[in-house]
Amino acid sequence: MPLMPTHSEEFTLQLPLGETMQVCAEAVATLGWRVIEQSMTRLKCAEVKTQLVSFTWPVQVEIIIKGEPSGETRLTLNGSTFGLGSMQSSYLAEQVRNLRHTIEHTVSRKTAKPVENAPAPESRSEAA
Repeated sequence: MPLMPTHSEEFTLQLPLGETMQVCAEAVATLGWRVIEQSMTRLKCAEVKTQLVSFTWPVQVEIIIKGEPSGETRLTLNGSTFGLGSMQSSYLAEQVRNLRHTIEHTVSRKTAKPVENAPAPESRSEAA
């Protein structure tokens, strides 16, 4: 069995468990990846290569989601790919970080409060 490069990232989101799964699925779709398996606390996805010729193999990432007592959610991204060498390992780490940043960006977009326009100053009627 050939060795496969792996890369893991772990981080916390200020979201409840249910919303976190939705955010992760949205981030995967944003990247154009496909979902291979999904459960309540796990999502496995794979990069979709659009080039016929490439020097790197597609990346697969397993996203493990665990609710914390504080209401936050801990995510672990476990990425893997085929092939050996520093090019494959670097590419894998880059793609796992890209997925993490896309998840974090999706969260920040969803939790950003809309900016309300400040009310126009009322015109004062001058007392004569």
